[in-house]
Amino acid sequence: MSSSGESQAPNNPGKTERPIAAPTPHRCNDRLEDVIEALFAPGYWSENLVPTWRVFMNCMNSEVGQEPTDPFRFYTPKAMKVKSTSDKFG
Repeated sequence: MSSSGESQAPNNPGKTERPIAAPTPHRCNDRLEDVIEALFAPGYWSENLVPTWRVFMNCMNSEVGQEPTDPFRFYTPKAMKVKSTSDKFG
């Protein structure tokens, strides 16, 4: 055992076991979902895909916490979905 109290990983001498953090989606994942939805949306690709791609790339090039606040065109993120009244009472 190491001095920090962590046990050594079996069959891996020298490596210690550490708790694995749960994966989290990338900060621009919802923007990518919007681009994917635009690919399958009816209409001209230049009207659908180009604006969503531009916002996605702005998100990727932005600093953490400075992501674009432009509205989503085709995708509604889970955080923005509002329960309907039938979900509340039914």
